[in-house]
Amino acid sequence: ALPSQESASAEKAEKAKGRQFFLSLLLLIILMLLHHLLSGSLSMALQGVILVPILYINRGYFISGTKGLLNRAPNMNTLISLGAAAGILYTLVDAFYLHTGISYLDSAGMILTIICLGKWLESRATAHTGDALARLKSLLPAQAIILRGGQETHIPADEVCEGDILIVP
Repeated sequence: ALPSQESASAEKAEKAKGRQFFLSLLLLIILMLLHHLLSGSLSMALQGVILVPILYINRGYFISGTKGLLNRAPNMNTLISLGAAAGILYTLVDAFYLHTGISYLDSAGMILTIICLGKWLESRATAHTGDALARLKSLLPAQAIILRGGQETHIPADEVCEGDILIVP
């Protein structure tokens, strides 16, 4: 692949991760407001409705985590999906059997949104690293001076081989 294609691909991934994070964040803010302003079964039902889009936006963690678990090679996404699923399952058990009114749906959404933020920051760093490497490569000299047979020889820099002795002016 050409460096410009890699850079474009990294920028596209960064933008997609950014959209994913900001949409998750917006929904999480609504979810948190519902959690703190309302109480009872209506609050839990509304929180569940708001949580569903967050789960859909971040479904990749569940897919990857489940595949890792089924292949007996759990990964970070397995932990993320288990943490979010534990909050959801406990809330469902509480709503139908325990009746204490405790909801962890906001925590499940928060786990996914915080991880989404981390993935977005990681993709930003990756996209900018490619640009920095391209700028660094542009600083390389076009010619190299090597020592062959006791004499200094000028050759194109990309023709330098392993074992050549470079002369640095």
